[in-house]
This record gives sequence, structure tokens and C-alpha cells, in this order.
Amino acid sequence: MSKANEKSERLGQVRQVDVAFVLEVTERTVRRSDCPRNHNGTYDLRKVMKWREEQIEAASQVEVEVPPVSEGAAADLARKIKAEADMKELDLKDRTGELVLREDVDEQVRSMLTGLVNALKGLASRVAPKLANLGVVELRIALERELQWVCRQFADSYEDEKAEEEE
Repeated sequence: MSKANEKSERLGQVRQVDVAFVLEVTERTVRRSDCPRNHNGTYDLRKVMKWREEQIEAASQVEVEVPPVSEGAAADLARKIKAEADMKELDLKDRTGELVLREDVDEQVRSMLTGLVNALKGLASRVAPKLANLGVVELRIALERELQWVCRQFADSYEDEKAEEEE
């Protein structure tokens, strides 16, 4: 027998393990498939390869229908994606310390406004003696100076609180 005939004979009678190796699947997959077999339980590798090519060709021609997406569903999906992105952004800001609790801001504003109100309440008794004999123009200038003083006090208290928080 020639080497070509011997090789051809070997390809016509291979074991299940060999077919599994060639197809890169398990022996169980080969056993459960409708892979063509010889009458003695062996496999003809040429027939197996032809069968596999036919399977691949058939699978490539299968058309998969993708259901259409309605406009409303697309809009819902877009909103969901945006909401998830916003949540991730908030989470990142929270982890990096960029977010401030609303209660802390409210407390700081309350404290600053209390200081402003107290400064304004004390303004009348502070400026009354200075304003007694002034004309309209001098009165306006004096009041503006005093209001600037109140504003500076207010701004300084805010800067002091800010510096304390950073420490």
C-alpha cells in the first residue's frame, strides 16, 4: 500500500478524540452532534470537515430579526444613560470631596446672615451721633461709609469661616 493510500485510509477512520481535537470541541460535543460516522463508530475526517463547512455556511445564512426600537423607548434609554452618567459624576464628586452637604451650607448662610443682621441693628446707635447735624450730601456719604464698614465686617467673617474650614 502506498503512503498516499495509507494516509487516506487513516483520515477515513479517526477516533472521536481526534475529531474533537480538530474541531476544537469536547468529545461529548462530537458524540452528541449529528457528525457523520462510519459503521464501525469511527469518523471519516474528510466527511466531518465537509459537514462542518456546511454547518458554518448554513449558520452564516441565518437571518436574525432585530425588533424595531420605538422612539419612546429610545428616548427612555437615552434618559436612563444620562441619569446613570449623572449619578456616576455625583459619586465621583462625593468621593473626591467636591460635594458639600446642604445642611452645612444652610448653617453657614444662617450664621453669616445673623452676623449681618446684628451689624445692621447696631448701625443706628453707632451712626446716630455722627449724623445729627449733617446735610443731605454729607448724610449720604456717612451712611455709605458705614454700610461699607458693615459689608467689610460681613465679608471678613465669611473669609474667617472659610479659613477655619480649610484648616
